[in-house]
Amino acid sequence: NGAVTTIGSDLRFAVTVNFVAGPQTVRVVAKTATGGEVQETRSVSVTYTAAVVTVRITGGDAFILATVDGAQVPSTNKVFQSGQVLTFSGRTVTIRTGNAGVTFLTFNGQDMGKMGELGQVVERSFKAP
Repeated sequence: NGAVTTIGSDLRFAVTVNFVAGPQTVRVVAKTATGGEVQETRSVSVTYTAAVVTVRITGGDAFILATVDGAQVPSTNKVFQSGQVLTFSGRTVTIRTGNAGVTFLTFNGQDMGKMGELGQVVERSFKAP
């Protein structure tokens, strides 16, 4: 996906990638400042047994309330700043936003786009397959 990441002092890195269900191929390309390059390719098969919802806040702040399996997620029910990414999983996941135009969702690897228009209050629920 062209994501650039930084290598930590422990020589590890982390990148979040959302996959749809089914077979996927992952290719990692590492480049040094002097032009050296190493590539690694792996094949994986993705199966979802829960509703996995990723919330990305982009372009402004948004109030987010998340409910998983009927219980409010304690770290939500507050305003999140642009750039924050939250992930929830369970049999049923419900997301309520106070600014649908800056709240983007991914459900089980599928990009669902923004939840609505700027300033709009919207709630969406997702169930496990």
